[in-house]
Amino acid sequence: MNKFQLSVAVFSTLSVLFIGPQSKAIESNNSSSNMKFEIPEVEHGMLSLRSKHLSDADIINMAPDFPKDISAMDLSRNTIGADGIKALLPHFAALYTLNLAHNKLGDEGVSILMIYLKSNDSDLTDLDLRDNHISEEGIKIIASNLPKNLNRLLLDSTDIGVEAETALNDVGFVYAGSTLWVRR
Repeated sequence: MNKFQLSVAVFSTLSVLFIGPQSKAIESNNSSSNMKFEIPEVEHGMLSLRSKHLSDADIINMAPDFPKDISAMDLSRNTIGADGIKALLPHFAALYTLNLAHNKLGDEGVSILMIYLKSNDSDLTDLDLRDNHISEEGIKIIASNLPKNLNRLLLDSTDIGVEAETALNDVGFVYAGSTLWVRR
């Protein structure tokens, strides 16, 4: 199985959490949760921290301890915003699959992420940005900074107006139904 096939397979099963024998315990900075959890060892290149109620402060605290051999990351269903994205940038360079759905990136976080991915010649092929409070202007920022290898992009269809759809079409992405955009 090549890296692209692996990333597609992982992207469709991002809820899987692999925990290895040397996981590192991290205490959440989220005052409402007072929870501890472990950063799992990466197995098959996948790191999943889905639905852990992680805030920007948690991500800033945890990011230096993330494993280095990550090719797929699921950070969906947390409360990560622009500051959390800044802390995670060094881990995004080698990713093929990134799921940030259901966070709080907004236009600022999306701008930081997309400019980094494009300027660092990212190998990212799959990106999920659904439910991140992204405006039509944010969608245009995404369109103007797409990594060259990106093939699948998931966005909320309600955020995409005529101008944003045109911007995505102009860079080779077409609407494939529901929330999926694919490169032609």
